[in-house]
Amino acid sequence: MPSLFDLIDFTDPFVWAYHILGVTLLPAIYVALFGKQKSDIDKTWAYRGAGFEIVFVLLPFFIYFLINLFSGQVNSLLLSPELPMASLLLCSISLLWIMKGARETKDIFAIEGLQVLQLVTTIFFVINSIIIYYLTTTPNVPEYFSVINAVLIAVCTYVSYGIVAMMTYASKYPERLLSKS
Repeated sequence: MPSLFDLIDFTDPFVWAYHILGVTLLPAIYVALFGKQKSDIDKTWAYRGAGFEIVFVLLPFFIYFLINLFSGQVNSLLLSPELPMASLLLCSISLLWIMKGARETKDIFAIEGLQVLQLVTTIFFVINSIIIYYLTTTPNVPEYFSVINAVLIAVCTYVSYGIVAMMTYASKYPERLLSKS
């Protein structure tokens, strides 16, 4: 009887990309939409609102993924600029929420911390822009870019959700953060 390692070709970059997307992105989206804070229902709904915003950005790309899945072209999707474009949108939303949260919460967050968040998000924004440029101008994209695209969308989803959730909660309930300081 063949083992699991005999059935799955782990030398194929697409297999790694599927595993990265399945193991990191799907649970993150589930927790963002249906996760629960045991101690604070307001925090739960603020986090779910942030999750809904992230899923709302990713929904067109998911529909495009399903279309490519049914037409048998999922591998070409993983090599296209669509996933970095979704990551770029998530970075844009993160930058927007950093500015919005800083304006609405005034002196709750140290300006240095917000600048670090802006720097990290801007670095991801630039990386996504470079990858989009590369993927749109190169005729033969190497297969390992499927892994890079999968890692990039997963990391940007986590970072964006963390920023949007934190800023959503801080914007809605700044007095709670001040009382904990």
